[in-house]
Amino acid sequence: MPQIVEKWLHREPDPASHRNSHRAEQVEIFRHTCWVRITLPSGTACEIDTSVKDPRMGLIIAPDIFSLRPLYDDLVKRLATEWQMAVCAVEPFPGLNLGPEIEPRFAAVSSLDDANHLRDLHEAADALGTAEVGLIGFCMGGMYCFKSARSNRFKKIVSFYGMIKIPDGWKSATQGEPLEFLKNGNADR
Repeated sequence: MPQIVEKWLHREPDPASHRNSHRAEQVEIFRHTCWVRITLPSGTACEIDTSVKDPRMGLIIAPDIFSLRPLYDDLVKRLATEWQMAVCAVEPFPGLNLGPEIEPRFAAVSSLDDANHLRDLHEAADALGTAEVGLIGFCMGGMYCFKSARSNRFKKIVSFYGMIKIPDGWKSATQGEPLEFLKNGNADR
């Protein structure tokens, strides 16, 4: 069961983060959460909106290389409201404080582990509490959509501009080739 962030009414901005804004988190008493940051059992942070009553489907968002930020906070809330579903965006660099610059982020991708990333996407899907869950990813997150084709957890998977080959600087023993996952997985979704 995910843990709701303990700073219930206000989230302080991280001075080392590129997230320059902060906002009040909206939380209802009891289990009904709405637009909050949670921590998955793995320790990975997510932005989640479960405000829709009895959603028929859930949606997981795999962000781009710049991670969770106000753009994704707003996207989670907007898609939940407009599409009437539970929505969760998953931090791609759990436990790393990479700052706003692209270079440290590019360097950190090779340290990511495909199995851990898929575990986080599955845990986020479980946190939504819906029988059916889709997955959508942007840029680097789109690459992880291709890699998630090996999983049966997601009913539909959509990648926006995801890499189909690992860039040389990102290659490592823990980074598989997206096209191989597609060939061996469920590419028809």
